[in-house]
Amino acid sequence: MIFYWIDVNIFSLAQCFNLYRSHMVNVHNGLNRRENIKLFHKLNPEVLLVFPDNITKAWLSIWEPYLLASSFRVAVIAKSDGNKDLANVQLPIFFSDSGISIGQLLKAKSLKIFLYPTNRPNNFGYINKFPHIKHVFIGHGDSDKLSSSSRFSTVYDYLLVADRGACFRYSSRGVFIPKERFLPIGAPTIPNLDVIITNKNKKLQNLLYAPTSEGKASDSNFSSLCELNWEEAFKNLLDKGYVIDFRSHPGAGERLDIYKSVRQKLSLKYSKKMSKTDSYNLSDVIICDISGVMSEFLFTGKPIIVPVHKNDLESLVIKTIQSSNIADFVYLWDINGQPLESFLQSIEDDPLFNVRFQRRELKFLGSKTFDESSGKFNRALELISLSCDIDLLANSFF
Repeated sequence: MIFYWIDVNIFSLAQCFNLYRSHMVNVHNGLNRRENIKLFHKLNPEVLLVFPDNITKAWLSIWEPYLLASSFRVAVIAKSDGNKDLANVQLPIFFSDSGISIGQLLKAKSLKIFLYPTNRPNNFGYINKFPHIKHVFIGHGDSDKLSSSSRFSTVYDYLLVADRGACFRYSSRGVFIPKERFLPIGAPTIPNLDVIITNKNKKLQNLLYAPTSEGKASDSNFSSLCELNWEEAFKNLLDKGYVIDFRSHPGAGERLDIYKSVRQKLSLKYSKKMSKTDSYNLSDVIICDISGVMSEFLFTGKPIIVPVHKNDLESLVIKTIQSSNIADFVYLWDINGQPLESFLQSIEDDPLFNVRFQRRELKFLGSKTFDESSGKFNRALELISLSCDIDLLANSFF
C-alpha cells in the first residue's frame, strides 16, 4: 500500500508539471474565470498555500522550494496578485478574484491541507468554511518576535515550528496550545546555501546588512534601519576595502515613510541585486535584526550581528534579547559605543563559533542540507494528511 501510494503521487506530480508550466504561462495573461476554474479542478490539488488577501512574495519565496519538493499536488490561493511580479514563480497560483472562490474550493474533494504563512483575520473565512480540512500555521520564518507566538495561532489544527523553543514561546507568553498540535520540523532554509563547518578566523570583509521592516505597529518594530547613519558607517568601511551588500525586508517603509526613504537610498547605493542565496553565500557576516533572517542565515554557520542600544533597557529589542537565548550565539553590537569597523575586527576570531554551530544543530533539527530540511517538511505533511484520512474514515461511520 505504501509503495502504491508513492507511485501514484510520483505519477500525479509528473502530470502536474505540464499543468504548472501552462498555468504559469497563462495566469499572468489573464485566463477567464471559466478557464481558471477548469484548470484548478484539473490540477486537483491536495495542499493549498493560503493568502486570504494579496500575495506577499517574500513569504511565498520561503515556502515555494519546500512545496515544489513535496510529494503532494500543491497550489497557491490568494485574493489577488497585489501588483507583484510573479513571473518567476513556479507554483500554480489561483486568485479568488478570478473565479477560484470559496464555493469553488468546496467542490474540490482532493483538498486536505491549508497552509497559512501569516495570521490574518481573513484566514477565518477559510477555517470556518472548511472544517473537514486540516488548517496548519507555517509562519514566514522562525524568530523571537511576538508574531511567532500570537494568540491567533490557537485556531489552527497544527503548527509547523522550528524546535522546542518555538513551542515555549507560546506558553511563556500565556498562549496555551496542546503540545500535540506542534510539529517541529526545523527552521526553513534556502536551497544551495554554502555552509561553513570550521572557524575561518578571517577578516570579515564582505558584509551583508539585512534589516527587517518597522512592523505593523510601534510595539512590533525591531528594525535598525533608522537607528544609525548607515551611509556614513558604510562609507568608512568602503574606504577600508570592505564590500557592502544591502538587502532590506521588502515591507520596510509600508507604515512609516522615513523607513521607505532610508531603504530606497541604501538600496540604490549598496544593493547588489543578487538572489538571496548568492547574497548569503558571498557574505562573511550579516548584520540583521530580530527576525526570520537571523534563523535563516544561521544555517550558513557564519557570524551574525544584531545592532542594539545596550543602555536602553526598556527598548523592545533589549527586552526580547533578555527573554531569549539570542545573546548566546549572536554578537550584539552597541551602535552608540563602538564604530562598526572596530567591532568587526573584535570578532574576527569568532569566539561564538562553537555555540552558534550547536544552536544551528538545534534550530534545524540536525538538517545539514535543504533536502534534509524539506524532507522533514514533507513528512509533517504526510502525518497531517494521514490524520485527515483517519478523520474522514471515522466520520463515515456516523
